Amino acid sequence: MSKIVFLYNPRLPDAEGFATHLVEILSDTAVEMEVASVWDEATIREIAPSSDFVVTLGGDGTVLRATRIVAPLGIPIVGVNLGKLGFLTELGREEAARKIPQLLHGRCWTEERIMLSIEIHRRAEPAAGDWVAPGERHVERFFAANEIVVGRAALARAVEVVVSVNGVSLAKYIADGAIVSTPTGSTAYSLAAGGPVLHPSLENLLLTPILPHLSDAYPLVTPPGTEFQLEVHTGHQASVTIDGQIETPLYNGDLVRAFAAPQKAGFLRTQSSAYFYRTLVRRLRRNTKKNEHNHRSALPSPGAANPASSEVS
Repeated sequence: MSKIVFLYNPRLPDAEGFATHLVEILSDTAVEMEVASVWDEATIREIAPSSDFVVTLGGDGTVLRATRIVAPLGIPIVGVNLGKLGFLTELGREEAARKIPQLLHGRCWTEERIMLSIEIHRRAEPAAGDWVAPGERHVERFFAANEIVVGRAALARAVEVVVSVNGVSLAKYIADGAIVSTPTGSTAYSLAAGGPVLHPSLENLLLTPILPHLSDAYPLVTPPGTEFQLEVHTGHQASVTIDGQIETPLYNGDLVRAFAAPQKAGFLRTQSSAYFYRTLVRRLRRNTKKNEHNHRSALPSPGAANPASSEVS
């Protein structure tokens, strides 16, 4: 029997209700269905492995959270957009009930995207009172669909990030930080920091410095198989942020390794393969209109009196 798991964003008021609504609509399809919060990782790991695919109900953030959990299990994802314009979601609210059965019958294609494997090597000296086993190097491991950001924490003070590529020293940034992103993440924080847009089918990694101080630092696109190492030098706390959703502190000497994960994320698509360009154009037009609106709002209205001229008169 086929099985679908619906993962909803609990922060959206109607997301859980919409998930229940879809289950009711699809109840005559002889498909087993489960519903869970996308934040309930333990439950997802229990119910997802036997599913044909996972349906997320929310926005791009919901897709990212689900991807880090289920993509390493080899389970594809289809996103239903309940929020703003998204790059990752596939279906709108109105078409979800109609198109989900099509996915069960294979009337779709699977888009594969690379993910990041991240290792945080804790090399900083332990604080007084902290116990570390002799010779033990503590390593924490994560996955990311979009990017990692290594940089300053709460304090608005630059940190020094020493970057190596495949073991070769590349640069020393005194900056707010540095971003290592997948092509998926090239349209997120990296784009805002001045990085290029990469097509999601590529397997390149992208390095983008964030507000480097007094240095010629430019984004760098690297080929498949690249490994980045980012070492933090700082007299205060820094941090590493994963997909904008997980944050963990870094201290002087800590090292972060980032490279393409062996597992890829699979996204079910019903649109043509040119969908990405259409989505990109809509996003750019939306941003242009927003900027134009903000500019017009900042200008005085035609009928408004000029403060300077009123004082003269």
